[in-house]
Amino acid sequence: MHDIAPYTYSPAGNVIVLADGPELLVYSAANDQGLWKAMAEDVLMGVGATEDQVLSVDATGKITAYRPVDGHQLFQVETDSSPITMTVSADGHCLILEASAICVVRPGADPLRVGWETPRAAAWGPDSASIGIGGADGTFAVVDPASGGAWGTQALGAPIRGVAWRPDGTWAVAHGQQISFVSSDGTEISSVLPVPGAVGEVAVSNDGAILAVMVDTQKVVLFELHGNAVVGEVTFQREVSHIQFGTKHWLGFGFDYGDANRLDVATGKVTRTQAHPGRAQNAWAMNASVNQALVRGGIANVAAAGVAI
Repeated sequence: MHDIAPYTYSPAGNVIVLADGPELLVYSAANDQGLWKAMAEDVLMGVGATEDQVLSVDATGKITAYRPVDGHQLFQVETDSSPITMTVSADGHCLILEASAICVVRPGADPLRVGWETPRAAAWGPDSASIGIGGADGTFAVVDPASGGAWGTQALGAPIRGVAWRPDGTWAVAHGQQISFVSSDGTEISSVLPVPGAVGEVAVSNDGAILAVMVDTQKVVLFELHGNAVVGEVTFQREVSHIQFGTKHWLGFGFDYGDANRLDVATGKVTRTQAHPGRAQNAWAMNASVNQALVRGGIANVAAAGVAI
């Protein structure tokens, strides 16, 4: 597997974005067919997408924004950073993680670069008003994107592999063999969810009903968050690089070489990307064992209660 395999599935559900070296590959989420591709000047380290932008950052720290439908270049921003990866909010705010710094890029503002101890996982909070950042040293912090200052921190005792925001107002922070649910300001841990294996990235559906967490490198475990129960797992004969929920309960899985799968966890429907012209069509095995009745029950419980418990 490539060490660098950027991937995102737009929360708006319109596009799937991957990168392979300097090549940016954009697919329609309506049919998993290639929409367009672009070649960057350097290796791409991170990608993101909103309803009206596809964004990438290369190894020199240059962010480029494109129009999702046709790849028309909208703008570029030089950040003078050295990215490891990038996370993008639903309204186009960018956070670049470096080896020992973060760089916040907000629309209409100059990039803000702040020294930070080994940042490795991050997510934006609602309305891009906060950022949750997890470090290789086991520290989780909630950060003000305007100043880069931390509001609250938690020492979690193991390297943090994934961070996601939950609509109930907490952060899901994956570390060791568990997920800690941390208050919106980072000052309290509300509960802990044990996970059957060493955790990786974590993702939460837009309604907060379903949580997905990578376990080891080839398996993703699913929980419904009303009762915090395991409702299934998805395994691959291939290493998964990233996971992300798109619209409704579609969960996306990114791989190297510009490939991706999607699974509707509520219905069991599975799709995969089709190779862009000129690229090889790769094959891999996927097995989804999901209790759709429990998933739909969890979704209904959350809908009835308003938020996940």
